Amino acid sequence: MKPGLTKYNAEDKIILSGSITGMAQFRAFWSAQEFSTSVLESKALAPIELNYTGSGSVDFQLAISPNQLIPGLPYKFFLSAYYTAYGEEGVPAYAKTSITVIMNMPPNNGLFNVDPKNGLALNTSFFLVASAWSDEDLPLYYTFSTYLFDPKAQTIIKASDTSPNTRTVLGQGLRSQNFQVTCVATVADSFGYSKRVSSNVIVNPLLTLSQASNAMDTVLTSAFATKNPTAISNVVSALTANLNTVDCRGFPDNGGCAAVNRNPCTTTYRTCGECFEGFVGMSGHSNIACRRPSELLKTGEVCDSQVCLSGPCIGGYCTEAQKNLHF
Repeated sequence: MKPGLTKYNAEDKIILSGSITGMAQFRAFWSAQEFSTSVLESKALAPIELNYTGSGSVDFQLAISPNQLIPGLPYKFFLSAYYTAYGEEGVPAYAKTSITVIMNMPPNNGLFNVDPKNGLALNTSFFLVASAWSDEDLPLYYTFSTYLFDPKAQTIIKASDTSPNTRTVLGQGLRSQNFQVTCVATVADSFGYSKRVSSNVIVNPLLTLSQASNAMDTVLTSAFATKNPTAISNVVSALTANLNTVDCRGFPDNGGCAAVNRNPCTTTYRTCGECFEGFVGMSGHSNIACRRPSELLKTGEVCDSQVCLSGPCIGGYCTEAQKNLHF
């Protein structure tokens, strides 16, 4: 049997491979100590039985879908084979082998702290540190990132390495989010299995353009003086966040962008962001409400404004959007 690895992360696809050599037609099958045949079949990506009609050698794999096994537990798998002309277990023509795999656990019991909890964009030096993390698969690797409101849109401020801390300036938060910035620490073991923790800070804007200009000059000069690529990248990210900031004050009314199922105003003047996940509507930044697909009407159905899947509501009916061709 060729396991490849004996330790796997829960989100990985697990592949075990066995080689079988026979002199006549045989049947082979995978089984597990912890599962019945039907349960193993439901977790496998391919058939767990093989009927080989020839003779010679053949490789037979067991592939298990990601996130099917519990982190921290061992699992024992068996590969069995027998000549179909001789019957099953208990006769000389039966062979069986096994392998135990261990499901990895992510690093645990650690802390993540950002100090201070409140500061000024491009001015305050924030210290991020992950401490007291433990795992048997060393070394540990630490990545630090930030986001404003969408966890899927993170900005890396320290790439993965073995240092558990970093110091950096940050760009301002969004006014609509009370200038909150979420800092994230990702701690991974030597197998790449990771755990994420977060800590929120307030990063207020500088009060005047003069302050912002002076801060930009200071942090850029300092970053380039150190010749540290990470520090330079952090400063550029913070500068970009500040330069992209627009006036979103007082708009929209009646519950804000959440009332129209959109993300908050960020980089387009007095305009909400993209539709929430699971909602559809005009793409990009807009103040037109997004809706669930089930709420939208099909072409030809009676409508009012902004509820047609096709777009326009004309004369009280959903109408196909017209394409303008220019020659």
